[in-house]
Amino acid sequence: GDYEAAWADAMTVMRLGRLHQDAPTLIGFLVGLAVERIGSRPAIAVVAEGDLAAAQLREFQAEFRELRPTPEFSRFINYSERFMMLDSVVSLYRGPGDAEDCEHGLTDRQWAFVRRGTYWGEVLKPINEWFGKKVVALSKPTYGERKEALDAFNREFEEMSDRQEGFNLLDSSLPYRWAARAMTGTVTREYSRRIGLGVVVTIMSALDRAAEFRDRLSMGRELTDVAIGLAIFNVERGEYPDRLDELTPEYLDSMPEDLFVNEPLRYRRTDDGYLLYSVGPSMTDHGGSDDSQQGHDDIVIRVPLPAPEGPKGQEAF
Repeated sequence: GDYEAAWADAMTVMRLGRLHQDAPTLIGFLVGLAVERIGSRPAIAVVAEGDLAAAQLREFQAEFRELRPTPEFSRFINYSERFMMLDSVVSLYRGPGDAEDCEHGLTDRQWAFVRRGTYWGEVLKPINEWFGKKVVALSKPTYGERKEALDAFNREFEEMSDRQEGFNLLDSSLPYRWAARAMTGTVTREYSRRIGLGVVVTIMSALDRAAEFRDRLSMGRELTDVAIGLAIFNVERGEYPDRLDELTPEYLDSMPEDLFVNEPLRYRRTDDGYLLYSVGPSMTDHGGSDDSQQGHDDIVIRVPLPAPEGPKGQEAF
């Protein structure tokens, strides 16, 4: 096959994904991660199984390393997601606008009471407070520290959520109860604050999986760089190394660590290739298994590449 063209196509897809990761919103960032992931499998196939000279592999390695690092996930929480939540409060304040009824059936007159009778500063405070706490946890320098901080955050968040009974923004009765209080002048500062907490609960729970997706892709990049080094070693020496440290410094300037546990990557030479993997977000070594049905989440490169198995395993990263 035309391995050079296949590599060019894979790099085009990965560059497109990296470009999308600079989007101002979290959803744009996640689309970029997904697109880059699509390009990763053919890139690994080319370097692992293509009939390529060492010089060409080194060119591919240099090109791959020109991909810019993945943006830090915390920036999207600190800015775009926080501001979108604050903007949603502004939308609540404005009410239904020119429409006769809003989504939950309240009239302009009812929303006018809500607007005048609510302590909007108290609505905003818990949004900023909880987003600030999330950013602090996500900004820890290592995965282990982030996981520990996020676990503590989630325990506190769950306790807060349990106390939010009756303030779920997805509950269609809440706007009516809120309006009734506003019309009788009984919307207190605490009630207003709990409305703000309801906004937080609606969005915050989905963010941890997005952060994990980013970490998986970052680890996958490091594994791909090592896989290119292994391919060059194999072409020049006729076999794969027994240990990864044989790649440095001739084939890799330095050996990346498994970012999830700050330990060496797992590597095993096999009869016809090798197994290279990270233990993944669970921080548990499953022996190079990425069978999600078994709860295994190792991030794996096997050479020769196995045939895709559909939803059972993790495709690439």
